[in-house]
Amino acid sequence: MIPDPVRATGIALLIATTGLGGCASYTATTVKKLDPQHPRYQTEECNSLIAGNVERQEEIKVGRLVGTPIALLLSGGLALPVIAANTALDVNDQRVAAKISEHCSDKRVGDADIVMEVGKNAAFSAVTQGLGILPSGAVKVQSSGR
Repeated sequence: MIPDPVRATGIALLIATTGLGGCASYTATTVKKLDPQHPRYQTEECNSLIAGNVERQEEIKVGRLVGTPIALLLSGGLALPVIAANTALDVNDQRVAAKISEHCSDKRVGDADIVMEVGKNAAFSAVTQGLGILPSGAVKVQSSGR
């Protein structure tokens, strides 16, 4: 049986996750900000990257939003493995978004920028999960303007 505080936290996280389900992946956000008139946007390589990645990253994002509270409940409230898994998925999403940005526009996103974004998100997730406010992956701090 799951202890009442863990159950209450899980229910709160599930409610918060449901309310924040509209958050888009970095990949989808990046594609929305691209200029369709840019010469690189109109290339086959760019269109292939967009077609092959946006939907996949959005599905992963939804999976994270649903899976995070479930993983927290099943783990008995252990946040570290959940934060680690979400951080890895965040890195992947950031790298895909950076690749699309580079191939579809003139904007190149460096590894240092990705590390900063992921670090901010991991820290935010650690704090919010530690306080039982929000699940990792439900909110992202996106400051690079991508």
